[in-house]
Amino acid sequence: MPVDERSFDENNVLRSRTLTEWTVHGPVATNDPIRPANSLAQRDPQVARTVSVIIENGQALATLSENEYETPGVNNNTAPTDAEYFAHLNLKRTKSHHFRNIPLSLAQTGTFSQIAGYFNSSTIATIGETDYISPDYKLEE
Repeated sequence: MPVDERSFDENNVLRSRTLTEWTVHGPVATNDPIRPANSLAQRDPQVARTVSVIIENGQALATLSENEYETPGVNNNTAPTDAEYFAHLNLKRTKSHHFRNIPLSLAQTGTFSQIAGYFNSSTIATIGETDYISPDYKLEE
């Protein structure tokens, strides 16, 4: 899973950078004493947030995108909790933030948290939501 992607021009000058924050789900209980769940298991990686930086003419512009996924069985969420539905993989909300000017040195070497600190609820440009309303949520074989 890439966390820091960089693009350079023909003169080896950094032109863009993408930093990605991932989330993963833990082990699934097997209820089988012979084959117990692996306590170190990490599955279903999902992009939680992405910072994109563009560098041009000695200036850096950054934007932040955030993703929220279904959370079956949490806070009155109506998504099916049956693992066969894979509802937890469904993207339900995306937030995109306006571009922000950031220091060039931060754009080149800053961490995800440092750059994301330039964004807050007042910088949100768009919010997109998806509702999954199909009564036949599970894929049939």
